[in-house]
Amino acid sequence: MGFSFSRPGRRAFFQGALAAGGLAVLGPRKAFAAIDADAALQGSNDLTDLVNSLVQAGGGQALVLGPRRYVIRPETEVGSLIIEAPQGRAVIGSAGGPGHYLLASNGSSRPLPRLAENVCQGSRSLRFVAAHGLRPGDWIRIFDPRPSSYSAVRSEYRQGFNAVVSETFDNKIVLVEPVPCSLDRRAGRALHIEPTSPTLRNLSLQSGSLSAARFTNTKYLGLHDIAVEASAPHGIYVERSLDFVITGTNIRNAGSRSGSDYGLAIGNSEKGRVLDCDLWARRHGISVGGGGASDAIPNRSVEIKACAIGNERDALVHAADMHGNCERTSFANCVVTGGVSIAGKDNSISGCSISSMRNGVCVVGTEVLGGSLKIVDCILRSSADASQGYRGIIDFGGNSIAIGRHTVAPLSILIAGLEVEATGQSTSSRVIELRNRGSAVPVDLTVRGLHVEMDAVGTLVSLRNHQSNSWNGSIVISGITGDKPHTRTSGH
Repeated sequence: MGFSFSRPGRRAFFQGALAAGGLAVLGPRKAFAAIDADAALQGSNDLTDLVNSLVQAGGGQALVLGPRRYVIRPETEVGSLIIEAPQGRAVIGSAGGPGHYLLASNGSSRPLPRLAENVCQGSRSLRFVAAHGLRPGDWIRIFDPRPSSYSAVRSEYRQGFNAVVSETFDNKIVLVEPVPCSLDRRAGRALHIEPTSPTLRNLSLQSGSLSAARFTNTKYLGLHDIAVEASAPHGIYVERSLDFVITGTNIRNAGSRSGSDYGLAIGNSEKGRVLDCDLWARRHGISVGGGGASDAIPNRSVEIKACAIGNERDALVHAADMHGNCERTSFANCVVTGGVSIAGKDNSISGCSISSMRNGVCVVGTEVLGGSLKIVDCILRSSADASQGYRGIIDFGGNSIAIGRHTVAPLSILIAGLEVEATGQSTSSRVIELRNRGSAVPVDLTVRGLHVEMDAVGTLVSLRNHQSNSWNGSIVISGITGDKPHTRTSGH
C-alpha cells in the first residue's frame, strides 16, 4: 500500500481521477452574464447591495471579483449567483451586523398533496390524493416526520428521500430513479423544492466569529478553491441539498469546541462529493450526517475523497465524523489525523491513512443501523493504548453502544488489507474490539489481510455478545501477519 501525504499528491490523484472520468463535476453548464464587481462598486468594497440587486433581478449572473478585500453584511443571500475571482483570490469579510453566517443561499419549498398510496422501495412512481402541479425536472422530497422513523438512536434521524420528476400525470408522477426506501402513505409528507444553485470559486471567506456559509435546499451547489478562516460553530454547512460538489477547499475553524465546532458539516443531503480538500476544526474537521428534524432525510451517496482531515489533539473526539443516518457514504484515499467514525448503513472507509485520537482509537463504530460496513486498504497509526479506555484500535462498542437495539438490519463488517502500526501499547491492548450490546440481528465479521506492527499487544480480535453466551453471526479471520504472531483471538 502507498499513500501520498502532501497536497501535490492528493491533487495529482484528483486530477488523474478527473482525467479518467471517475469524477464528474455535477450540474448543467450554462452561459452567464458577467458583472465586474469593481466597476459596479465605483470605489467601494461593500458587496451587500450589489449582491442583493443581482439576486433580486433573478436569472443567471456571474459576479467577477478582483484580487482584493471586500466586505458583506452577515447572512447576505447569494441565491444562484456565480461569484468568482479569476485573476487571483478575493477576500470577503464581514461588514458588521447581526447574523450567524457570512453568506447564505436558501432554496424554498411548498407542500404537496398527501400521498394516495404507500411508497415502495424500488418503485419509480408516486400517486397523490389531488393534483400536484409538478413538471418534469422538478425536485421533490418525501419524508416521514415521525421521530426516529429512520433510526432509534436520535429523534431527528428520520426516513425519506429526494427525487427528480421524469413524467407527470393528473395525480401521478414518474421519477427519474427508483426510490431507496419504503414509506407509509399515512405518515409520509411531500414537498416541492425550488432550489438555488450557487457557485463560489477562488474566494477567501474570513468570517471571524460567524460561520462562513450555509447552503440550504440547494441543487448543483459548487464550491471550488475556497479558503475559510473562522472561529464559529461551522466553517461551511450544507443541509437538505442535492448534487453538490466541493473541490480544493481549505477550512480552518478554531471554534470554541463547545460540541458543535465543525469544519465542513453536511446534513440531510444526497449525492455529494468532497474532493481534494483540507478540513480542520477544533472538534470535527468534517461531519457527515446529523442535521435538524425539519423535513429530515438520511444522508445518502456522499463521497469524501483525497482530503486531509484533522482536529485539535485534545478534542478527545474523532476528526472525521459519520452519523448514524448515513447510507452509502465513504471516506476514500484521505489522510485523517485524529481518528474517524463509521456508522449507519452500507458505508465504507478505504485507502486512508488514519492517525489515532489521543486515546489510541483510529476507527470507532457508532450508531450502527446495519447493512455492510467496510474498513479496507488503510494504514492505521495508534500512539496510545486504547484498552485503557476499554476500547480497541478499531472499536465497535468497547465502552459505548455502537451495535445495540437500534441495529435492526443484519450487519456485515469487513476489515481487510490493513496495516496497523502502534506504540505505547500493553499486554491488554486490543487491535479489534467488537461488542454487541443488544441487537438481535446477525452480526458477521470478516478480518482478511491484517499486518500488525506493535510494541505490545494482548488480543487481536475481542468479541462479546452481551445478550448471549454465543456470537450470533459468522466469524472469518485469515491472513494475519506481523511482529506479534502469538496474539490471540478471544470472545464469547
